[in-house]
Amino acid sequence: MTIPAQQRFPALRKAFGFVAGHPLAVLVCSIIVLAPCFWHHHIQAADLPSHLYNAWLAQLVQSGQAPGVQIVPQSSNVLFDMMLSSLFHVFGPVAAERIAVSTAVLIFFWGGLALCSAAAGHAAWRISPLLAMTCYGFMFNMGFFNLYLSVGFSLFALAILWSGRRWDFVAIVPLAALIWRAHLLGTAGLLVLGGFLIAVRRLPLRRQIIVTASMVALYFVARWYVLHHFYILERENKLLFWMLGGEQFVLYSQLYTWVALAVVALAAIILALSLHRDGRQGLLRVAVWLQIYAVVAIAVLFAPGGIDHPTLGMMGYLPDRASLYTAVLLCALLTAVRPAKWQAVALGVVAVAFFALLYLDTGALDRLEAKVEQVVAPLKPGQRVVANLLPPRSRIFVQHITDRACVGHCFFVANYEPSSGQFRIKAAPGNRVVEGNQAVVVAMQRGVYQVQARDLPLSEIYQCGPELNSICLHELQAGEYNGQAAYDAIVAFRERAQEKRGTGESKAQQSPPGR
Repeated sequence: MTIPAQQRFPALRKAFGFVAGHPLAVLVCSIIVLAPCFWHHHIQAADLPSHLYNAWLAQLVQSGQAPGVQIVPQSSNVLFDMMLSSLFHVFGPVAAERIAVSTAVLIFFWGGLALCSAAAGHAAWRISPLLAMTCYGFMFNMGFFNLYLSVGFSLFALAILWSGRRWDFVAIVPLAALIWRAHLLGTAGLLVLGGFLIAVRRLPLRRQIIVTASMVALYFVARWYVLHHFYILERENKLLFWMLGGEQFVLYSQLYTWVALAVVALAAIILALSLHRDGRQGLLRVAVWLQIYAVVAIAVLFAPGGIDHPTLGMMGYLPDRASLYTAVLLCALLTAVRPAKWQAVALGVVAVAFFALLYLDTGALDRLEAKVEQVVAPLKPGQRVVANLLPPRSRIFVQHITDRACVGHCFFVANYEPSSGQFRIKAAPGNRVVEGNQAVVVAMQRGVYQVQARDLPLSEIYQCGPELNSICLHELQAGEYNGQAAYDAIVAFRERAQEKRGTGESKAQQSPPGR
């Protein structure tokens, strides 16, 4: 199978021509896609406050106001942080996070649309609702923006590898440099998926299947090696839509599971109807994208929850990270089968439901953060704090909200980045700005750290009531466990609830039966 004539266009010239020919459509689409970055006071993405906090720490380090903390050279996992730090210095924290995140979202969305358009041979507008959902999926809400950026840039590179020719490939060199600076996953995605596209782009179907089978075999060999040479973090879920990319749409509650199931079911219907309509020609048209999608889906299904190595470090959420590619490749596959207008409308309806849920849940988190900011406000400048904030039944953690509330005001000593060794901010043991021992940071985050005299003064922000934004401040004492106040509050609330239920039952038993 060779590439159809309409897919052998010069990729860069085609892309620039598209933007020049449809400037208003590009502008309006970009504004719509960026709406979730502006609909609350803060962008709610779990790890983003930590990135912003460390951008502030970087300024303190450069001005000599953070003794024991330093900025070290690092080649990867730094691009978003460097961009955020530069913007912070010029525009301040609020504008910096909006500009940096908006830039990352546009890179990811248009990179995804470029890949989908390359798969289809034409502008892939009909898949934009599903692609917009992917932009604001699990990886965005977890705030893993270095990884998010690396994948976004890699999507542009993959589009060029599939549909480019001659001088188009020169653009992959600067893209590869940006991908590496952002995160290793994007580099791995470019090498593996790009290699696959190059290998199969001019092969007949039978040889494509041989290449696909070889990739799957190599994956299981690599998996065997990793399982026997790395410490493995177990994973909790291996559901079907985890494998198929729907996992990216499961966020704050069980309601998102229905959204994910709707996406997977609708994708299956679109694919089945298209193949039934176009027969063998349709299968040949989508064969490459069906195979690459299947390879990544299999990799996600059998990936461990995470890996840890004494030299290479730790990386968690492996299947969740990799499924970001699965979700984008699902978009490319659906574009390649040429969905009908009604199918695009159905995807739009699912997208509306998804973003409605997201607006409500991130709005609740925004109100929580406002309460945290209110509690932190009376603290003296430079006060050291930890937090114990754990919303129930959510895949997205919220403890880093305190990081952002402390920017310019207090030191959140349980920030995990400096002690992890995987970011450019490093902390020396014994400093008063941020904890440098990873084990201590983990204990603090879990609420099981026993406070030492050297830690004082130290305050804890914790959830002291049944409502998400029931937030209190407690000054810790030496010998006290930092999660004890939160635990006592939960126990007290449950006891009061049981007493209330017991009183109600007693009154019901004493009241005379109705006629």
